[in-house]
Amino acid sequence: SARPVAGGGFALHYDPAIADPIRASIPMDADLSGIWQAIRVPVMAIRGEDSDLLTEATFATMATAGATTLTVTQAGHAPALMDTPTIDAIRDFLAGGA
Repeated sequence: SARPVAGGGFALHYDPAIADPIRASIPMDADLSGIWQAIRVPVMAIRGEDSDLLTEATFATMATAGATTLTVTQAGHAPALMDTPTIDAIRDFLAGGA
């Protein structure tokens, strides 16, 4: 997300290099699907469509493992979860509807 800056224009609300240490320390091809398969409770995975940390492929694997998934449009890695459609989807999941 962005914030207005003095003199006009916008700046990111977060450091765009925030993921650099993670990329440097964790193999990007780590297969966690076995862990996801072992989870025996309902899971809702939420991804910002512009996330640079949670890839679409990994997110799809989470869905294959049984997670209910939600992609928040126009959001980065950590969606704010404050818009009505997202709140409604989370509420529906928590009520057992998803």
